Amino acid sequence: MKLYRSIIIAALLFVCGVSYAQTITTFAGNGSSGGLTTEGAPATSTATTLPANGAFDAAGNYYCMTGPGHVRKISPTGIITTVAGGGTVTGGGDNGPATAAGLNCSGIHVDSAGNIYIADYYNFKVRKVDVATGIIHTIAGTGSSGSTGNGGPATAANMAPVDVITDDTGNVYIADNNTVRKISIATGIITQFCPTNGWFCFDKNYHYLYMGGLTRLFRQNMSTGVLDTIAGTGIAAYNGDGIPATAANFRTYAVAIDLAGNIYLADDANDRVRMIDAAGIIHTVAGTGASTYNGDNIAATAATLWNPEGLAFDKCGNLYIADDGNNRVRKIAFNPSCSPNDTPSHVGVENTNSKAPIVIYPNPVWHELCVEAGYAGSYIIANITGYAMLQGTVVAGKNTIPMGQLPAGIYFIALTGADGERKVVKVVKE
Repeated sequence: MKLYRSIIIAALLFVCGVSYAQTITTFAGNGSSGGLTTEGAPATSTATTLPANGAFDAAGNYYCMTGPGHVRKISPTGIITTVAGGGTVTGGGDNGPATAAGLNCSGIHVDSAGNIYIADYYNFKVRKVDVATGIIHTIAGTGSSGSTGNGGPATAANMAPVDVITDDTGNVYIADNNTVRKISIATGIITQFCPTNGWFCFDKNYHYLYMGGLTRLFRQNMSTGVLDTIAGTGIAAYNGDGIPATAANFRTYAVAIDLAGNIYLADDANDRVRMIDAAGIIHTVAGTGASTYNGDNIAATAATLWNPEGLAFDKCGNLYIADDGNNRVRKIAFNPSCSPNDTPSHVGVENTNSKAPIVIYPNPVWHELCVEAGYAGSYIIANITGYAMLQGTVVAGKNTIPMGQLPAGIYFIALTGADGERKVVKVVKE
C-alpha cells in the first residue's frame, strides 16, 4: 500500500493544475437574437442568431451559419466577422464579394486551403468562397430543385443540397434529395455516390464518410463502397444511454469525430450531444434533455442545450456546439490545457517532463484507455486512495487497457520503463 500511496503523491506533482472535467462555456453569442451586430467585436458580446453547423480551418478560425443568410468567422482570439451572406436569402451575388451574396444555408464546410463551401439549400446550389479573394461562385446546381444531371457538369444539375464536404484530394460530396452526389475535382462531372443522405463528416484518414441521416447514422467505406448503418433505430424519442448505438433513439443534424475515433452526434430532438465510443456504446456528453439555458462554467452533462445543430472539434480536441435555440456557440473543454494553435496528435495528455514520450487518450475514458508509449515497461492504475486496481505491461507503440469494469472516478496510471523512469498521468473514468 505504501508503494501505491507514493504513486498518488507523484501524480499530484506531475499533473498539478491539470483537470479534464468536461466544463462547458459560451464561445460565441450573448443569448439574444437579431440582425448582425458590430463587425470585429468579441464573439461573446454579439447576437448570434440560430447558429448551426460548424467547421474549423487550419489556422484555428471557427465558422458557423447564423440565421439563414450569413456565414460568420470567429478568430482564435474570439473576434467575430461575416465572411459570406449579405442578409438576404434570395440567392444572387455570384462572382462578386461573398459578403454581398444572398444565401439560405443548410450546411458549410472549410477545405484544407481555407475555401468555404456552402450548401445553399433553398437556392438549390452549392457555392464556394475563394479564401484568397473573398469571391463567391456556384460550383453545382442550376437554381432549380430536382435530382437531374448525373453524368454531366455539376453546374447543370438540379438539386436541393443540405450539406457539402470535400475529401483529401478535393472531390466534393453533396447530400441531396436522399442521395449523396460526387463532383470530380478533375472533370467537374457530377455522379451519384451512394443511396443515402445526411450531414457529413470524414474520419481523420478519409477511410470512411459518415452521414448523420436524422434518426440513423450511416458509414460509407471509401475503398470498398460498402454502406453500413452503425447507429439509430429510426425513432427520435430518447431511450437512454449506456446501450448499443444501434439500439439508441436520436435525431441528428450534425456528426463529428474526435482524434481518438469516437463519434459525436448533435441530438437536437433530445437536446443532448451524444458520443459513440469504440465499443459501439452511446453516452450523453452534454445536455440534460431540457430545452433551456442554465448557465456556463458547469459540467457539460449538467448544462442544458436547446436544439444543438452543429458540432466541430478544434486541433486540441475541444468540442464546439452550435446551440441553436440558445443563440450561442458552446465549448466543451475536453483538453483545456492545450492552445488552439497547437497541433496535438491525439486528444489526451502528453507528459513532456520526460525524455520518453507518452500519450494517453481518451480522457475521460469509458471503456478502453489507449496508451502510446515510446518504450516498453509496466503500468499500475491506482484509485484516489492509492489502491492498485489494474496492472500489466505495455509495449513500445500503441496499447489498449480495458477500464470498463472500473467504477467511475479519478485514477492515476503510473508507467515505469526498463530503466526505472516513471511517469504518472491522471485519468477520469466515466
